[in-house]
Amino acid sequence: MVRIPLEIPSKGIFSGDGETPVASGIPSAARNPALIPKAERDSSSPPAPRNDSQKGYSHSLSGEAKPEQAHISRCDRTLRILLCEENEVSRRLAKRLLEKRGHQIVEASDTVQALEALEGTDGETVDLLLIDLDMSGMDAPETVHALAEKAHSRGKNLPVIAIRDQTPAGEDDDDHAAGVDGCVCHPLRVDDLLEMIHRLPEGRPQVERTSPPSTPPRPSARPRAFDKGRFMTRLDGDKALATEIVGMFLAECPKLMQEVCQAAAGGDLRALERAAHSLKGTASDMAAPEAFEASRALEQIAREGTPGTVRAALASLEGAIQRLLPELQDFHVGVE
Repeated sequence: MVRIPLEIPSKGIFSGDGETPVASGIPSAARNPALIPKAERDSSSPPAPRNDSQKGYSHSLSGEAKPEQAHISRCDRTLRILLCEENEVSRRLAKRLLEKRGHQIVEASDTVQALEALEGTDGETVDLLLIDLDMSGMDAPETVHALAEKAHSRGKNLPVIAIRDQTPAGEDDDDHAAGVDGCVCHPLRVDDLLEMIHRLPEGRPQVERTSPPSTPPRPSARPRAFDKGRFMTRLDGDKALATEIVGMFLAECPKLMQEVCQAAAGGDLRALERAAHSLKGTASDMAAPEAFEASRALEQIAREGTPGTVRAALASLEGAIQRLLPELQDFHVGVE
């Protein structure tokens, strides 16, 4: 399928610097007036010139690199974000990072809780839906449509940003048809998310998607058990948050591994796929590349229905976890 490069303005419906999205061809009047800062509505000054020499790039769906701000610390006002994520570690990490940037989070561990939040008083104040579309048992188009309809019944035009692991062929079109305005890759990089929120135009011309973090290939070396530097960078160097998240993982990991082992022993490939997926997401949050790769391989085997290779893949995952846990325990003690 041919993809048309889309130039999305560097500032959008949540921006607060008074810039008008001329580059996208979307006039200010086409955007939601309630979300346009008063200074922008009252100003008739032309937009500031764009600095194409800025460092840092994001990618459009066409694969073109385009300039972006090096760091976005917060939007112009506090946003109330409905975060729908089944993985407790991932949900807590995203919540804390967004709160550090001044935003309020309404948590939901599944779509039932998300619908309940939209039906209650939170439905009147939520500005954005951030949802993991790879949650187990989810029909993404049906789920997004149901949540959007519920918000619409409360008089809200709710932007939707999805969290996904990867981008299979055709998924961009499927997400757009489902009502998704943007997509960020797991593990969540909050500055990428906030930059995307700045750029969201009214009218959803095409799904905006960030690129997954690149990792140099290591053909002859085992991936690291724990990448402390990457983990702390992702947490903005916050030692208290690191202690909280690592502590949660150390408590949750045995439960996740038990689910994986029980599904493998019972030959339940569907349950094994779900359990490996959950562990993969948590390992990604922890910057644990070896455990991530091992759980991803096991998830793929379960999805493809090849039970003959489960035992070897499970042994690899168990080894990766055995190497990861002591490093995390030492790290947890060191930062307390």
